[in-house]
Amino acid sequence: EGCGFGGHRTTPRILAAVTVRKTWTSPTMRQLWPTAATSQDMLVFFRGLYRQQGMLLPWDIGRTQPDLVALQSDRPELFASPMLDVGAGFGESSIWLATALGLQVVACDVSAEALAEAQRRLEAKVEQLGCKGQQVSMKLVESNILDDPPSQALAAEGPFAA
Repeated sequence: EGCGFGGHRTTPRILAAVTVRKTWTSPTMRQLWPTAATSQDMLVFFRGLYRQQGMLLPWDIGRTQPDLVALQSDRPELFASPMLDVGAGFGESSIWLATALGLQVVACDVSAEALAEAQRRLEAKVEQLGCKGQQVSMKLVESNILDDPPSQALAAEGPFAA
């Protein structure tokens, strides 16, 4: 693993969870997920999940999702700065993209609690790798990407500005 901003600059990329199918069809998620399907219901649901202390979430495996690592190995041309991680949660994938691949990453989630944990994990990873003197480019943005128009926090500045 490395660390730091690689300086690559191409068309913005959007990372959609490559493990969505596995996560959403897991028995645990079927028990957790309500039947509601509106954007507001999903917002309330995910914010509530991340507020619960000690909740074991099926997608939080404490490391980068193996499917994402495999995809990067098979198709490295898909991984370029800037990268938007939609539904970043605790940020493991974003942290890997920023520290190991040196990409410019915007980690977006609806939960302030999830993003606070992502910040804590990023700081721990930077400390572990000894990156303090190097630039790691990862921005955390609380935003519901289903909003129309997109939230100001996501659209106001940076590589994903309108």
